[in-house]
Amino acid sequence: MSEKPTYKELEQKIRELEKEAVKRNRSEKKIESLSKFPNENPNPVLRITNDGIVLYANNSAKPLMDLWKCKPGSGLPEYWRKLTIDVFCSKLIQYSVIECMGRVFSLTFAPIQGADYINIYGLDITEHKKAEDALREYALNLKEAQRIARMGRWELNLSNNHLEWSDTVFEIFEIDPNKFEASYEAFLNTIHPDDRENVNKAYTESLNNKSQYETEHRLLMKGGRIKWLYEICRTEYDLSGQAIRSVGIVQDVTERKQIENAQIFLLQCGLPATGEDFFKSLACYLAETLPMDYIFISRLTEDCLTANTLAVYSDGKHNDNISYVLKDTPCADVVGKTICCFPKNVSLLFPKDIILQEIKAESYIGATLWSAEGKTIGLISVVGRRPLSDVKLAESLLKLVAIRASGELERRQADKALRESDEKYRLLFENITQGFILHEIVFDESGKPADYRFISANPAFTKLTGIKSEKIIGKTVKEVMPNLEQYWLDMYGRVAATREPVLFENYSAELKKYFEAWLISPRAGQFAIMFSDITERKLMAEALQKANSELELRVKGRTAELLIANKRLEHEIEEHRKADKSLRKALSEINKLKEQIEAENIYLRREIEIKNKYADIIGESDSIKRVLYQAEQVAPTNITVLVLGETGTGKELISSAIHNMSPRKGRPLIVVNCAALPSNLIESELFGREKGAYTGADSRQIGRFEIADGSTLCLDEIGELPLEMQAKLLRAIQYGKFERLGSSSTIKADVRIIAITNRNLEEEVRKGRFRQDLFYRLNVFPITAPPLRERKEDIPLLATAFVERYARKYGKQISSISKETIKTLQDYAWPGNVRELESVVERSVILCQGEILQLAKKSDAEPLFSATNIRTLEEIERTQILNTLSHTGWRINGKDGAAAILGLHPSTLRARMHKLDIRRPEANESNKQERSLSNAFR
Repeated sequence: MSEKPTYKELEQKIRELEKEAVKRNRSEKKIESLSKFPNENPNPVLRITNDGIVLYANNSAKPLMDLWKCKPGSGLPEYWRKLTIDVFCSKLIQYSVIECMGRVFSLTFAPIQGADYINIYGLDITEHKKAEDALREYALNLKEAQRIARMGRWELNLSNNHLEWSDTVFEIFEIDPNKFEASYEAFLNTIHPDDRENVNKAYTESLNNKSQYETEHRLLMKGGRIKWLYEICRTEYDLSGQAIRSVGIVQDVTERKQIENAQIFLLQCGLPATGEDFFKSLACYLAETLPMDYIFISRLTEDCLTANTLAVYSDGKHNDNISYVLKDTPCADVVGKTICCFPKNVSLLFPKDIILQEIKAESYIGATLWSAEGKTIGLISVVGRRPLSDVKLAESLLKLVAIRASGELERRQADKALRESDEKYRLLFENITQGFILHEIVFDESGKPADYRFISANPAFTKLTGIKSEKIIGKTVKEVMPNLEQYWLDMYGRVAATREPVLFENYSAELKKYFEAWLISPRAGQFAIMFSDITERKLMAEALQKANSELELRVKGRTAELLIANKRLEHEIEEHRKADKSLRKALSEINKLKEQIEAENIYLRREIEIKNKYADIIGESDSIKRVLYQAEQVAPTNITVLVLGETGTGKELISSAIHNMSPRKGRPLIVVNCAALPSNLIESELFGREKGAYTGADSRQIGRFEIADGSTLCLDEIGELPLEMQAKLLRAIQYGKFERLGSSSTIKADVRIIAITNRNLEEEVRKGRFRQDLFYRLNVFPITAPPLRERKEDIPLLATAFVERYARKYGKQISSISKETIKTLQDYAWPGNVRELESVVERSVILCQGEILQLAKKSDAEPLFSATNIRTLEEIERTQILNTLSHTGWRINGKDGAAAILGLHPSTLRARMHKLDIRRPEANESNKQERSLSNAFR
């Protein structure tokens, strides 16, 4: 509903329009009368033929634009010609408006009955046009002003009880115009119950007294919020005195009212209270005014890192004070700022703030308390469980109370400092060993200093002089010391006048003591004497002078002795120089040996470090060393690693070793088994889900990618991942961004990817079961875990380690493994690799009855040769050749060579070895000593 001008404004405008109409009618009559004398008419007049030819134009028409510039006998411009012909044919009067030379003219085209021409009369309506434009602009400005001032207009028709509100009124009352009954009773129902009777009474009295009324009242809004409104109303009456209509304005004055209440609180309620009582009263007032649930008024430490509360108010009562660290809280954002506000979602913005999480905070606003020097000394923090509805009001209120609270906090700190200072100086005054006595000047009748009165004296004064302070306090110097020389009195006066300190020494014959004294003037009209007993120092100085004289005599005698001793010393120095040269040579040899030992220590530490680094890895074969070398090189980087290999080869342990050597080792390795997850849950497990993302998703779940932010994510069995998930995984790996299931917001995560698979991914790509682009993204740094059959030299180490583990687990006393058992284990191809070896050893440990491990009986060991281990002919041939070559020490020719044992020609055996890619491993003993790694898997 648009804003309307007031009734008075409408009346005034109607009067202006009526005057303008009368004036126009008069002008039209005047034009008609002046048409007989066209040249003298002040308004433009023309006569046009039926075919658009100008017959004549008066003097007022001649200066105007195209229409008026036409000379008698000439034709009109096309547009005006067409309009003239239409008027002539229709015999109807028509009107038009034109602008010319900055003026606006209304044109009347009047056909003449029975004539072959028409008359055109012009009227200058410039001022009327300006008035209409001004009226429209005024209406727009009025509407904008009402919106800014939060002021609206209402009108109540008393004949039918219909209430009409402007748009601003609906906004103030927060009511939907389509749901409002538009009656006086409906208006009363919106008022606060405690104010409803007063408002109705004020309006009724204004009707009875025929007077205007003004009132302020409250609205009770949703959530318990209070609004203050200012209303003014005027009622109009008919000639019989009957009320016909009430018109009024309403303005939202909540902010002004709250500020006034705050000022009243600070001046009337808060002012008498000081210290803790003031802060408690202030916290209670803020909780009731805003309204909010928790109020914290705190004093900050010097470093502004910790806050100690002075008042805590929540849920209608005061709570115990607490201390809290500002880091990761909204209070840290307030420090150094006048005001800081988080109207909603404050718990999500500061997830590490335990207090906010416990109270389930939704909104927060805080203000800084400043000292007079502009230093941050405290905070006011206001927390609510609901969003903050009126931010502007809350900020204004907090700015106001923060000024008073800052002064109170600074005064409280100043009082504390003053008490501490008084206590410190009192203790100093009473416990210093120097005597202290304070005087004040006594003036004579002429205003000149005449004497000095004792004001106070400390206990040390009595101890040093033997005079009790109560005997001299209040007396003058002349009364206590009548024989004091005028010299001392003059010096007292000079110090008191110039306020420059003077140091002097004096001997008291009566006390037989030496004193050193400072005369100082702490303030105008006073001076003090601080003195100490230096008798011992004086006596010591005299004794020292005497001893110094005796020492000079002794020095002369000793000088001669020293000259003799000096020559002897020079000889000894030469001897020491020779010895030093010999020692330097020995030291050089020692340093050389030290460097050698340090180099050996570095080597040994490196060996220990490597062993600790691969604590779960056993083996010394070249193939496993090569894998671990690759892991060690790639670990410090952030690139993606693809770990390949048969089942049971320890791919997971390689992934763990890469993570433990990386800069991300401070956070746990996150492992996801892609094969173990149901296809319909993979996406929510990897990327998380929002509450309600699908049926059964009754809470939000954080995905593994988000958990692994800043760490390493190991994707086990990556080849089992469904195709529809591979595209989303590719995007998450490539850009570090993903979305939770059921959410459109993008989450960033810094995650390193290690993928594991026992499948041939290249073959999977060719068969269309794995995305080629994802394979290239994962295959940045491939590492292949060697099968156990290619590192049979590690089998004894692995078997020994497994025996030790399971012997402890099952309480067996097994000290060794028989050679036959080792040979049997090495001769087997181990399709299940290390995992299968571990299972066989565990079963053998369980069945072993002695101290030497032997394989179980054939019936128990059948899994070694069961049908599940059937291999291809090529695998059996390769295994047989490898076992034979290992047995002969890789000797092919000769009687005892591998070719003779296998019954093959040596060249045939070499061809088979080339076809099966069988190569002799080159053992490098120096490498073994440098690395000393255990490279197989438990």
